[in-house]
Amino acid sequence: MILAGNCALESMGFKTFGFGGGRADIWQPEEDIYWGQEDTWLGDRRYSGDRDLENPLAAVQMGLIYVNPEGPNGNPDPVASGRDVRETFAAWHERRRNGGPRRRRPHFRKAHGAGDPALVGPEPEGAPIEEQGLGWINRSAPARCAYHDQWYRRRMEAQPTKWDNGYFDMLFGYEWELVKSPAGAWQWLAKDVKEEHMIPDAHDHRRSTGP
Repeated sequence: MILAGNCALESMGFKTFGFGGGRADIWQPEEDIYWGQEDTWLGDRRYSGDRDLENPLAAVQMGLIYVNPEGPNGNPDPVASGRDVRETFAAWHERRRNGGPRRRRPHFRKAHGAGDPALVGPEPEGAPIEEQGLGWINRSAPARCAYHDQWYRRRMEAQPTKWDNGYFDMLFGYEWELVKSPAGAWQWLAKDVKEEHMIPDAHDHRRSTGP
């Protein structure tokens, strides 16, 4: 797994510092991990006062890894989203500085899912045994993937397998408009995209979309 990750980065032009392993895989969550006081999916009782996040948590809602991709509690407010991003990653930095296991890792992929939520199966822990360990099973054929873990669909650069500043070029080089994804979630779409910045489809090279 480590070799595969290094080879992927090197194929993009990134110079690695050597091998680095993540945390060890375990077959079930440890019983002493504190995930938060919520007992419902996407609950957010972890906040108090003026949106002060409970220590030592970093994710904004139960069940999410980072922040809500649609904005705080699904509200597509870029300013409020920026505050959540700063606080979440600041909390992660504090955990790392104190020797915690969390660390930010880059992702090179498009978002999964982006189909009808009604076609998404139960959470992995509640799925049949043959589907456990595969994420949320997505039975939507256009999604072209076996699992579903987000509700939006967009890629952010024309050369997603190249290590460069394409993400920031896209982010700061365009004006963005708020739209609904095929799954009905809020997302931002770049306006008046140049031809060279159109993003190739992951499955059909004849098609392309904007970031």
